[in-house]
Amino acid sequence: MVTSSPVDCIRPSRERSRERVLEPAELTEVWSASDALSYPFGPFFRLLILTAQRRGEVAAMRCLYSAVKIRRLGLAATSGLGYRTNL
Repeated sequence: MVTSSPVDCIRPSRERSRERVLEPAELTEVWSASDALSYPFGPFFRLLILTAQRRGEVAAMRCLYSAVKIRRLGLAATSGLGYRTNL
């Protein structure tokens, strides 16, 4: 019988804030390289660049269609960030 959890001694790591952003030349390289990637990865990386969103936020987006057929991208309220239109 197990008397204690084997993960009791593991402490969660602290999330580090990230300060670095890609330089314009680096963004150009990533954009160009994304052309060689097939769907959905190439368009996914381009959308990351265009929206300056986090990977998880872009992955959670869904297309919304208005009555006049204008496309907008948005995060669902279940994302924990509340609903907002991204584009």
